[in-house]
Amino acid sequence: MTAKIKVGEKGQPVKIATDFDMSGSTGLQIVFTAPTGGTSFTATQATTPAVSAPAVALTNDPAFTPTRSVSASQYFLYTTDGTEFDIAGDWIACGRYIDATLELEADPVTITITASCA
Repeated sequence: MTAKIKVGEKGQPVKIATDFDMSGSTGLQIVFTAPTGGTSFTATQATTPAVSAPAVALTNDPAFTPTRSVSASQYFLYTTDGTEFDIAGDWIACGRYIDATLELEADPVTITITASCA
């Protein structure tokens, strides 16, 4: 996924596709690594906003580059609250799935954060 989000935007989805089923998750997290000068953070199933693995398939979703379909429970979803991305630049997001017997990571993705109008 290559998302384009502005600093301070609220309600913007961040999606990371995987090649594994996360329906048995006991722990989901996305580690967001900031460019120089920014503040890195980790979002989990327990944070607000929370990370999820929706049980809804996506068909030809333009949030992915290239546009693609993704099976239910095979993508991370995080929706911005407007406070997390504090600087413009290319951020790296890495999704982690944890259950009783596995710890898996999705391939890292780039999220382009651009300056806000204000």
